[in-house]
Amino acid sequence: MTIGISSLPGGVGAVVDVDDGDALLLQDLPPADAEALRTAFANHSVTLIRGASLDPASHLAITRTLGEPDIHPVESIRLPGQPEIIEIAHTPETIAEGSTPGGPDEIVGLLDWHADLMYTPSPSRGALLRALEVPKEGGETAFLDTTLAYEALEESTKRRLVGQQAVYRLRGNLFRARSRSVDDDQFSEVCHPILHLVPETQKIALSISPAAIRIDGVGEAESERLLSELHQHSVQERFIYVHRWQVGDLIILNNKRTLHSAFGHKRKYTRLLHRTTLKGSPLEPAAA
Repeated sequence: MTIGISSLPGGVGAVVDVDDGDALLLQDLPPADAEALRTAFANHSVTLIRGASLDPASHLAITRTLGEPDIHPVESIRLPGQPEIIEIAHTPETIAEGSTPGGPDEIVGLLDWHADLMYTPSPSRGALLRALEVPKEGGETAFLDTTLAYEALEESTKRRLVGQQAVYRLRGNLFRARSRSVDDDQFSEVCHPILHLVPETQKIALSISPAAIRIDGVGEAESERLLSELHQHSVQERFIYVHRWQVGDLIILNNKRTLHSAFGHKRKYTRLLHRTTLKGSPLEPAAA
């Protein structure tokens, strides 16, 4: 088969055009198609394949087309028997630890802008998310192209950010409120360059999100001001693609050039995604 690549609205991502009869072959792509998929992954923040119809084994197989699958450090969300796959699940019965549940229209599953595993020394290279069940309303995921956000910065701001690092830690950031069994001692503070190079393309990405605790070596007030300023710049609509999930969708996100967020949905609905993670490496700082 031959796959085609076209742009998603706004140019933030790409969509892989696959005939219905070919979708089941995605886990065993010919070399030319596998290379086309790897190129789409490198050149876009998010790549969408509609109706991929994958099972766990084929989900892992197409993951290996793009890189080495990693095992998520939080054991409690791994899929039993398939440790490379995590389950992102919200059902009417899901109640976050320590919370007081509201009624059926309470919004659950909200998650602020972030890149995956930034609280580790080697953030993931990417992720492949597969929709198994989606709510009747809500539940969208938004993707933000951090290379576009960087390109739109003032030149003086770009120069100022060279060499700056942001500090991350699992405890105390946006993940703390999730219902998970986490060994806080496993995760110490880590620093990542605010400007880093995207592998393959060598584009510069603005790597910043609300999950950052502070900017290293900067006073608290100045750190908060700059973090807020960069966040407000990054979340402009022109850098963002909002995805309304359909069952069977496969979303491939490039974690080295993407932030993503979950809009949440009403508690009365179920939302179930499976995700594989591509093994990452330390972020490479961008030079002046």
